[in-house]
Amino acid sequence: MAKYGTFKYGSGVKYWAFACITDRTLADVRYADAYPGNAAVNKGALNYPDLNRIESNCSYVAGQLRSYGYNVEVVVKTDWAMTDFPYRPQIDRIWSNVDALLDTFHRLPGSPDIRYWDSLNWQDANSLEQNLLNIYNLLQRMAVVFLRCGDAHGGDR
Repeated sequence: MAKYGTFKYGSGVKYWAFACITDRTLADVRYADAYPGNAAVNKGALNYPDLNRIESNCSYVAGQLRSYGYNVEVVVKTDWAMTDFPYRPQIDRIWSNVDALLDTFHRLPGSPDIRYWDSLNWQDANSLEQNLLNIYNLLQRMAVVFLRCGDAHGGDR
């Protein structure tokens, strides 16, 4: 897949239509607590656009894996609204989706662990998005080395 450009949001990177925020810090969380109305630049709070982005990325990566012959199913909700609150079953589903993608394709050494527990903090959000970004980058590298029809000629002179 072609890379059409990038933008930076901290060290979050967007390729084509794939965006991840992977550098949330405790300072970001404290800023979010101090300025809750500033959601547009507030990466320290997990808001509905973040949930939509994470779930859309899960759906996109799953679709890419299926197009390459991998069998993976994820259940996503990409219509989170400001009035929605993610309860434990929804957070568990998101964690399970990312785990399924990792188990289907490849878990890089040193990739952050997915923790199943009663909360979703900034470190967990970073872990989810870093794992999605890792899979996405691996898929892009894999696609670059695909042989195209007529490219391989064994023994041709």
